[in-house]
Amino acid sequence: MELVRQQAGLQFLTRAVSSLTKAQKCSTMLLPIVSLLLAQAEASLGAKAKWEQNLTLEWFAWPAERRPAELYFQMHLLARQSSTVSNQDSGVGSTQSPERWILRAIHLNPSCLRYWRILHKCYS
Repeated sequence: MELVRQQAGLQFLTRAVSSLTKAQKCSTMLLPIVSLLLAQAEASLGAKAKWEQNLTLEWFAWPAERRPAELYFQMHLLARQSSTVSNQDSGVGSTQSPERWILRAIHLNPSCLRYWRILHKCYS
């Protein structure tokens, strides 16, 4: 999503949001990954409230034991944003500290260097 935004692909990003929203609405049940992709696309467009809403939908679309590392990483970003904005409760993302979310992502995918770099930043 970030590459699309940087490469002046705003039309592709808008089309992705439209298609993913349509897929989400047409489904009778929550579709794993669709809400996460939609959340990332919305965040790239600057729609932070929609990002948070879709991230919460994605969280509940997965059984607890099957949630992917990238979802925990996104929850880290949500917790970090909500802790810098204010101390208000913003749902699932505020139940743990940003550090706990990134530690969980590392536990699930220890080979991802991006997670390790962020953990290092959290503690430096």
